[in-house]
Amino acid sequence: MDFEKQLLIIDDNMDLCHNLKDIFEDKGYQVSMAHTGADGLAGLQHHDYHVALLDIRLPDVQGPDLLPDILQMHPDIQVIIITAYGSMETAIQAVNLGAYAYVIKPLDMDEVLVTVERAVERLRLVQQERHLIERLQQELADRQYAEIEREQLITELRKALDRVKTLSGILPICSNCKKIRDDQDYWHDVTAYIRDHSEVDFTHGICPDCMKELYSDYVDDDE
Repeated sequence: MDFEKQLLIIDDNMDLCHNLKDIFEDKGYQVSMAHTGADGLAGLQHHDYHVALLDIRLPDVQGPDLLPDILQMHPDIQVIIITAYGSMETAIQAVNLGAYAYVIKPLDMDEVLVTVERAVERLRLVQQERHLIERLQQELADRQYAEIEREQLITELRKALDRVKTLSGILPICSNCKKIRDDQDYWHDVTAYIRDHSEVDFTHGICPDCMKELYSDYVDDDE
C-alpha cells in the first residue's frame, strides 16, 4: 500500500499485546495498544487505523459491543476479533455485524499475520474501488456539463441561423410605411428590424433624388 499500515491492538493481556506489537512492527506496521474498551475508543477518536485487533472480552466491555461505535467512527477499518473456542458463537455474530474476521486463542502468530495482511489488502481494494467510483462520477458530471454546454451552443446556433434565414428570405413589408412584419405578426421599423436581426448598423444620409425633392432650392439642376 502507499501508506504506512496502522494497527490498533485492544486487549488487556499485556504480554500478548507486546508480543503482537513486536511482530507487526518488524513487518513495517505502526502499532498502538489499548487495554480497555474505553481506551480503544479514545484512541480511535484521535487516530485513523487501518486494522484493529479486538479481544472478545475486555475489563469494561464485551469487545463486539464496541463494533457499532468503531465502525461509525471509521467505516473502512478492518476489525479482527480475538476469541477463544468457548466464545465462537459471539465471534461469528461480530463478523455478521461488520467485523472482518476472527482468530482463535491460543494465537497462531503466522495465522494472525496473514489475516491482518489480508485485511489490509481488502481495505486497499475498498478504497481503490471508492476512488474509481468517485472518478467515474466526476467524469460523468463533466460529460453532463459538457453536454449541457453543447446543447446551449446548438440552441444559440439555431437562433443565429433562424435570424440569417429571416434576413435572407422574403420579408413582408408594408407598401406604404415600409414597416416589416416578423414571424410573430408584429410590425417593426425596417431600420430597427435589420439592426436587431443582424450585425448591420446604419449611418444616415440623403440620396440625390431625395435631395432634389426636399431641397430643390439648394440643388443645381445641372448636377
